[in-house]
Amino acid sequence: MVNFRRPILMGPNLGLIYCLLFLSLALSVIISPKTVTAASGQAFLKVGLLQEPKTLNPFLASSVWEKKVLALIYMPLYIHDPKTLRLIPWLAEGPPQYSEDQTEVTVDLKPAKWSDGTPFTAEDVAFTANVIKELNVPRHISDWEHVKEITVKSPKTIVFKLSEPMAFFESRALTSLIVPKKRWEQVVAQAKKTGNSLNVLTSYVNEMPVGIGPFKLKEWQRGGYLVMEKNKYFFAAGKTVDGMKIGPYVENILFKIYGTNDAAVLAVKKGDIDFLYSGVHPGFLKDLKGAPGIKTYTNVKDGIYYLGFNLRKKPFSDPAFRQAVAYIIDKAFLVERVLQGYGRRLDTIIPPANAALFDPNTEKYGLGMSQPDRIKKAVSILEAAGYKWKVSPLTKDGAVQPGEGLMLPDGTPMESSVLLCPPADYDASRAMTAMIVQEWLRNFGIPVNSRPVAQSAMMQSVKTERNFDMFVFGWARLSFDGAYLDNFFNSASDRKNGSNYCGYRNPEFDQLAHQASTTINFEARREILFQMQRMIIRDLPYIPLFAPDESECVRDDRFTGWVNMPVGIGNTWTFMVLRPTK
Repeated sequence: MVNFRRPILMGPNLGLIYCLLFLSLALSVIISPKTVTAASGQAFLKVGLLQEPKTLNPFLASSVWEKKVLALIYMPLYIHDPKTLRLIPWLAEGPPQYSEDQTEVTVDLKPAKWSDGTPFTAEDVAFTANVIKELNVPRHISDWEHVKEITVKSPKTIVFKLSEPMAFFESRALTSLIVPKKRWEQVVAQAKKTGNSLNVLTSYVNEMPVGIGPFKLKEWQRGGYLVMEKNKYFFAAGKTVDGMKIGPYVENILFKIYGTNDAAVLAVKKGDIDFLYSGVHPGFLKDLKGAPGIKTYTNVKDGIYYLGFNLRKKPFSDPAFRQAVAYIIDKAFLVERVLQGYGRRLDTIIPPANAALFDPNTEKYGLGMSQPDRIKKAVSILEAAGYKWKVSPLTKDGAVQPGEGLMLPDGTPMESSVLLCPPADYDASRAMTAMIVQEWLRNFGIPVNSRPVAQSAMMQSVKTERNFDMFVFGWARLSFDGAYLDNFFNSASDRKNGSNYCGYRNPEFDQLAHQASTTINFEARREILFQMQRMIIRDLPYIPLFAPDESECVRDDRFTGWVNMPVGIGNTWTFMVLRPTK
């Protein structure tokens, strides 16, 4: 089972065009004769992936590339409406029915069949959830840990007993993907006999998945491509949802693996693929927009870039220091220089792509202020807190000058600090951001050195060892329920390998987080999440920097009907309604 709302790390990887063009051509020649013949048909959609899925085992899959493929094979009980992003029934017949105390939830199911023609029942739902709970399957157990008991009332009715009212039960457990019991029960039974059941389960090679989605796997040539074909048993085929008549109208999908953004973009321009299932780097957009037969789409990505502090160390533990840094940073400059204008400044932890929960009224440090005024404000904040300089960033007459030798309130010089970031060939945006922030802080008299390190090494320092000063980080595809606010900032997550990287501890925030998690009413929960956002921006364990745009490109001369959502046009709805132009 795969959760499609978990945050994943950002990281575009750019290479040399000519080498990548060679790679693109090399990959194209390994397509089998049967596939090439089929691909010439108008209803054969060709999609580019930057990386190949490593597995189609839904209990193990974690990468974005695996999830893109599995999203067309397995389905949840509820999905996000393409326009409002509110949850709507999918495999469920209607909204979940709550008991008076909101701890018992009843869900009725639609008639449906798996891709092998066998019926979908409540037993499949219960089996999937119980496997995750019994074997404590990573990445999925948190979705189900508040479910005490699951009862199959009938083949089409299932009841969930919760330990307490849980607001995120719907957006997590009920949007998880479901596997067929008939296909997996023997695998699970064998795994339990080994004494290493979890490892055996996740090591199972799911060669030809039996799913319930609009497509099923037809062929997988490892190292080159995957071919999907329309599922003739797809339960939603021919139905109208939100004004859209569901297909799919595409007979087959060819997923080709390119390795880099450069090679894949070239493939779109040449017509080798119809859609690049990944964001397009801003440097390609100008050229693409003028190309015949190509259309580009741009949305604010449901993700954030931010500067994080280690609140366990001085002076990063001082809110005054963090607020001063917030004024020093020119977010508009970062958007223009780093993102080439394709994005917007960010002043909260929930990005504007999540319109329902985005709070537009948080504190906006430095907005509309000139650079001298921002520096003056930062100096006044630190001076009021007892900081001094060997050479102040302000002259006696108030002009800005390079500062030197920031001294802490106890009179000791601030030690040289390290700003961690990934290397430019992993994430150019974060690497460039770190270099720019380094220069701003140095000019203010804060001794800091930007240090690019491998992503794994950075995570070791930040997540595991907790041995760092500052870091530039990013999350993409954040959940629409806002539950990650609790994960990122709750005191309980301030532990080795926990999600509270910065060490933020605030009992008032923890109380609000628990209140939000147990408030079922959406409007009431949104107000609590607004309070949580404002508290984080007040205390600044993170300084949100910007929300990048997600730009995508398609061949609109072959297919029409791309569904544009805040998550982009690469979504399950697109694949269900896309039609050939002829």
